Amino acid sequence: MTAAEVKPFRDKMIRSHLEVLRASMSQVTTQIQSPLLRQLYEAQDYTGVVKFVRDSMKLKLRLRVGLVNRGDDPSLPKKDAPAWVSLPVPMPPLNSREFEKTTATIFIRKSFLDCSGYESVIQAIAHEMAHIVLEGLRHPLRSEEPAVDLTAMWLGYRDIYVVGADYVEVGAPSRFSEKLIAEFRRYRSGDQIRNYTSLGYLSPEEVCFAARQMGWRSGYIPRPEPRGSTRLAVEIVNRTMRAAPLFAIVLLAIVCWLFASVAEGVAYFFK
Repeated sequence: MTAAEVKPFRDKMIRSHLEVLRASMSQVTTQIQSPLLRQLYEAQDYTGVVKFVRDSMKLKLRLRVGLVNRGDDPSLPKKDAPAWVSLPVPMPPLNSREFEKTTATIFIRKSFLDCSGYESVIQAIAHEMAHIVLEGLRHPLRSEEPAVDLTAMWLGYRDIYVVGADYVEVGAPSRFSEKLIAEFRRYRSGDQIRNYTSLGYLSPEEVCFAARQMGWRSGYIPRPEPRGSTRLAVEIVNRTMRAAPLFAIVLLAIVCWLFASVAEGVAYFFK
């Protein structure tokens, strides 16, 4: 059995936010499928990635990128945020002359980059760039974080959000050997409850629901379950432990055979 620490499904809220976004941003932007974006990510050119996302959203402002360690910004309310944006207050109107002279700074945590895949990193950056869009529009939803994710999806990153719609197990060890030990202990204790979280302010199910409202055609429904190397560790432990009784029987048979052989040898010696 699994337990997912996610928000309840909010279809009415999503529909409402999308209606407001439609009124202010017309049609859905063509989805980003450029190989250049992945090339920049694989080259760890995160400044290039941020500028690519900026240009794809047709934002005309200056950008700086800061890669920071955990806890580098004591003023940040959420210390574990993977990324955040620093903007002037008030933000000049979107793509005005003052807007073009504005400098925004995107901060990204190194620890997040080290342990996250392509879709997660792009999703986090697109989210922060969507903040700039909504602030520049003085949008009524600019303080609603779920609406910021929907804006990023609306402005070209819907498919990347969907592909990256997944759960992450809370507190899971990073090394495979540690995962094996943790899964062995879980098996022995009988504790099958797992806690999951997801990147962003929409659950994976909500991301897919919102995508379908935008025209995405798929019935994919994410499920909280072990992924990647954690799933492999679970399989190894389960198969090994299921086979353990057989190993015990075989071992007992070998011990009995050895004991019988030794006893027979001793009896023959003392004849």
